[in-house]
Amino acid sequence: MRLATFVSRGKDRIGVVGEDWVFELSGIKSLAQETGSKWAGLTSGVGEPFPETMAEFLETGGSGLDAARRAFEFAQTYMEHGDRVLIEPYATPLEEVEWRTPLPDNPCVWCIGGNSPNTIRAKGFEATDYPFGFAKPTFAIRGHMEPVEIAEFHNWYRWTPELGVVLGRTAKNVAYDEALDYVVGYTCCNDMATQHYREETLSHDPVHFLDALAASYYGKYGDGFMPIGPYITTKDEVGDVYDLLIVGRQSGDHRDRGHTCAMLNGVERTIHTLSQHMTLPAGTVLAMGAMHVDGLHIKDVMPEGGYMEVDIERVGVLRNPLVDHRTCYRP
Repeated sequence: MRLATFVSRGKDRIGVVGEDWVFELSGIKSLAQETGSKWAGLTSGVGEPFPETMAEFLETGGSGLDAARRAFEFAQTYMEHGDRVLIEPYATPLEEVEWRTPLPDNPCVWCIGGNSPNTIRAKGFEATDYPFGFAKPTFAIRGHMEPVEIAEFHNWYRWTPELGVVLGRTAKNVAYDEALDYVVGYTCCNDMATQHYREETLSHDPVHFLDALAASYYGKYGDGFMPIGPYITTKDEVGDVYDLLIVGRQSGDHRDRGHTCAMLNGVERTIHTLSQHMTLPAGTVLAMGAMHVDGLHIKDVMPEGGYMEVDIERVGVLRNPLVDHRTCYRP
């Protein structure tokens, strides 16, 4: 099952993604109740009022997921055999969907660094038996097909396709052997950064100063520097999390190819360790780091129509247009 947040009837809604349509869960629930049929109680166990955000929906646990599956079955049946006029207000064709990031109310994303042999070798680090990294703030998060703007003062930037792990339950002091029980599914992440920092350029002009200022914060926290999406694919559909191919494409050109079998600190260890130190609420996203090249660098100005694409086997394809405001590359 694929769970999404998208715009429907003028506001953000939770939906289930099918082959051709995205169905709005709250609307499908209302329609089922109006039919007075066997479907009337399809969302029983979720509670009232129906959750308005993905994080709230995930807090309902297994009963919420079961209700979403029933609602999806009802919606598909209704589309095939019912009155389409009644269901179409709650069904959006895939090609017309205005996507949001699956968890727009997520306070931050926890990003794991140095989590594959390639990144360790490239940076000269030693492998650790614990996860380390950084957090991305809310304003960095963007959804599928939302443009990412590169400010004119950025000299060069880079992006990294990564697997995102989504927690379906609030995690605190989680045992290693129970960690995967807290995972509801997976999504695609794009960890972006700008890291051109040269002290000798600070006094040259305001453009170089702003570039250095951004990079001094590790270049990770710019607006839109963490696209996530297009949806959450539940773990039962994904299967083995350590057997997923990750591909990065730039404007259609193949830039990177990695595999989740390269993880040094796996999902279990990451959840176990982080939950000892902090509470991880339902809806938390853990970006598991680069599995091959640690950052696909872009120095030349991106022409109009350029885009980044993260393609993860059995999880989804995340695409974001790039709007490059730079006029040139400054060495």
